[in-house]
Amino acid sequence: ETSLIFEQNIELREFCAWEAVLKHADTLKEVHSKFLPIAENYGFIMDAPTWRASPDYYEKLEMENENLNQIIYQCIQHQREMLANALKKPKHVLISAEIGPRGDGYSIESKMTISQAENYHSAQIMALVASKVDMATALTLNYADEAIGIALAAKRYHLPIIIGFTLEVDGRLPDGSTIEDFIKSVDQATDQSPLCYILNCCHPTHCDNALRTYAHTPWFNRLRGIRANASTKSHAELDQLDHLDSGDPYDFASRLFALHTTYPNFRILGGCCGSNHIHLQAVADRLSLSSSS
Repeated sequence: ETSLIFEQNIELREFCAWEAVLKHADTLKEVHSKFLPIAENYGFIMDAPTWRASPDYYEKLEMENENLNQIIYQCIQHQREMLANALKKPKHVLISAEIGPRGDGYSIESKMTISQAENYHSAQIMALVASKVDMATALTLNYADEAIGIALAAKRYHLPIIIGFTLEVDGRLPDGSTIEDFIKSVDQATDQSPLCYILNCCHPTHCDNALRTYAHTPWFNRLRGIRANASTKSHAELDQLDHLDSGDPYDFASRLFALHTTYPNFRILGGCCGSNHIHLQAVADRLSLSSSS
């Protein structure tokens, strides 16, 4: 989303990248297609822009002539077509649909119960299942009950899902809970139904201390990677920016590579706010350099 807004000058109302599929499909394909050659030698999870494709945001955008289920289908189909037409394709690719929080990913204005979260997110999950997407990834979740509701809905409708959650600069979730609190709560309530967990929308420096603390605990292997921000700034600082903070792509790559080598369970490496194909190319280059040495 940040790349589309600041680098492509596309207005995303309410951060709804799915609207770009309807209005700027060619630009979106151009942006996404830059990632495919990077992953040519690696397994690749290609996200569809459905992070805000849920009932509340559909209503906010007043899309009277578009059905939400059809929008979701178009988002998945957009990725399928791009992949089919790519000159260089990843050897192993999964199309994943993004699922975002009902509220703000950076701050918690109100919390849903587990039941409310399951009911709310079921509409999107049913549409994703109908679209025959390979899997889903919930991103920027900031408290356990919503994650539990999403995981239970995905389990009910047989949709494989990764649960991604964000951290503040102190290594805790926005509601103050720890990584351990979050993962254990979701796993216990869902019989470990999520495929795994990832950190997202935080810089590696925000999680370093917490990861060292938990690295030798029995549940730590459930945490399988990070989709990191390029910027070291806090969520509050990022909210105030009127420009894109892309950080240093090579420092970004070095830090993700360090996490991968320090914690062998970190197999999913990717970018979030401020990152683009340049950052992911740097990560791929760093991995290739290690493989050849």
